[in-house]
Amino acid sequence: MNATRRLVVLSAAGVVLLAGCGSSSKASAPSTTRPSTEIAGLGDTSTKPPASATPTTDIAKIDVCGLLSEDDAAATARAHRLNGAQTDATVYTLTATPQTGTGSEPVASCKFSIDGQGASGTVVIQVQSARDFSLYASGTKVPDLGDEAYRDQGSTVVRVGDLMLSAGEDSFTDDFVVDLYRKMIPHLR
Repeated sequence: MNATRRLVVLSAAGVVLLAGCGSSSKASAPSTTRPSTEIAGLGDTSTKPPASATPTTDIAKIDVCGLLSEDDAAATARAHRLNGAQTDATVYTLTATPQTGTGSEPVASCKFSIDGQGASGTVVIQVQSARDFSLYASGTKVPDLGDEAYRDQGSTVVRVGDLMLSAGEDSFTDDFVVDLYRKMIPHLR
């Protein structure tokens, strides 16, 4: 092994060792992109992810509140008769409030409040990595929803590519939330 190549190997090993010595208590997700590094005479020395690796979506950049329009929320509320006394003149309004995640996994979420002139409901819909979706893939399969979806104990989770949608703090029926998912999924793809 020539001296230049040996130096590169030893330098890379030192960086790996130093990276493993950090004192942070939070683990960060590995980056799926790596900068290309050219060292004189050695060409590209960067490591690239294996061909079988799938790129992950930057969840922090997903605007979950922007996935549901006021018209789509109103159409869902009208279809489910949120205001039981609704008429053709009943007006539905949507308030969408971004939520901040506090868990160890990256999550983007939004609190949707839909009001139909006095009749209202709220749901928090979150988007996170579908890496562990198999843990939620039990119960009854819900056809024609995302790439795959399952309903268990009155709640439905949906996988769309490498993302998973789920609901919490929900005052709507699960069917109502599923119809909200149906309105949101095309904007997520």
